[in-house]
Amino acid sequence: MVCDPDWSHGDIFAAILKAAGCVLEVARNISVKDKLDVSGGLEATVKVPLVARVTGKVGTTGGGEKTTETRFENLPVNLGDIADVLKILSKAFHGRYIVIEEFHYLPEAIQRNFALKLKAAHELSNYIFIVVGVWLEKNRMAHLNPDLAGRVAAINADDWTDDDLLRVVKEGAEKLNIAFPPTFAEQLIKRACGSVYLVREACYRACDESKIFNACEHRRTIGTLSASKLLDGINIGGVDYPAQIIGLLGLEGISQTDVEQEKDLKGWVVRALVYAPGKELLEGLPLHRIRTLISQHHPTKYFPTVGQIGRIVTHLQAAQNIKTGQKLFDYDRQEKIMRCVDKGYILWRLNQRLEKIKDMIFERGGD
Repeated sequence: MVCDPDWSHGDIFAAILKAAGCVLEVARNISVKDKLDVSGGLEATVKVPLVARVTGKVGTTGGGEKTTETRFENLPVNLGDIADVLKILSKAFHGRYIVIEEFHYLPEAIQRNFALKLKAAHELSNYIFIVVGVWLEKNRMAHLNPDLAGRVAAINADDWTDDDLLRVVKEGAEKLNIAFPPTFAEQLIKRACGSVYLVREACYRACDESKIFNACEHRRTIGTLSASKLLDGINIGGVDYPAQIIGLLGLEGISQTDVEQEKDLKGWVVRALVYAPGKELLEGLPLHRIRTLISQHHPTKYFPTVGQIGRIVTHLQAAQNIKTGQKLFDYDRQEKIMRCVDKGYILWRLNQRLEKIKDMIFERGGD
């Protein structure tokens, strides 16, 4: 199941039951987006699918026809009670894994509420919840609910070493029975910012340009290739990063004092993230480094406190999750570091001069 930014915790459990084949019947109001409104009460009736029965009818010639009939059992459920939800789920779903994707799009209060209920799910059932989201905190779920420490395992799917990426290129080439030019793989990996997507896409485009669409019957060596040109082509036809930056500058609902508004603290936090060199974006920007960058570039040499910046980036992250379609930065509150979660953006930043970036921001978004 895939999370929606408008969901409540009741909507999450409703979606889980629906994915298991249950049919929910709730006395509810239908909003513009036709979402389940559980704000007035979480009580619902669920039609739980039971084991299908096969019925048959014998024909006069010895043949016959069979039909499948699924019976449902009507049961009450409180979508706010995890024990109630698990009891219903055990009747409808006999697998073990429950995958929840795009978890980062949910408001933090809903994430926290769900994390609290995960501990009960761990103790009351054998289900394994796989929560997928875009963040770089080492253990986001344990941060949301410290009681989950030791009960969850964090998997960083974005952590690819150079050796891992080299294996992707070499094993892919072997399956296609092709050979890339000498040093191509090394040059590609050196410039790909640790992104497996960029490596795979560059290799795909190299094969496309060479008219290789299937595994070759005989070993084929591809001629001259430029890793730089392939990656530049991905950037040119990819995300409009200047527009994403303008979107961050225009985010509303971030509380600032009168002085912070006068100095445009929110805008300059965004600018500091944008002005930071690509190498620093790869490693992550501590709050004190953001503070230094603001002071370096601000027309009045404004020098906010680390606490002020921490409050702004916390609100910036929350607003970014809800209001923008593409997440660029993630704040690790445990280490107090702002990290870029889009390797394509880092590649774009590495290829842009700072003055050109300033011109794009000022021209398109205003100062």
